[in-house]
Amino acid sequence: MAAICRIYLFTYKRNQLLKRAIDSLLKQTFTNWVCELHNDDPKDPFPLEYLNQLNDDRFTIKDHTVNLGGTKSFNLAFAGCTEKYASILE
Repeated sequence: MAAICRIYLFTYKRNQLLKRAIDSLLKQTFTNWVCELHNDDPKDPFPLEYLNQLNDDRFTIKDHTVNLGGTKSFNLAFAGCTEKYASILE
């Protein structure tokens, strides 16, 4: 069954907060979602390593090749949303 909600999660040098945000998402009772994580720090391998540890195929990662900042990251993310609903997890 395809997810009906895409959750966008943006991170830049905040690995402890990233873990907390993902934990919060995983504890939700609604589970019909996918999460697209945007790593805006090209030099930080932690977000990808952490997602690999979770082994949850609802998560995908977009590693930015350069730091885009908030506005450009948001525009990049929402341009490709195909789910009925979308949200940002901050």
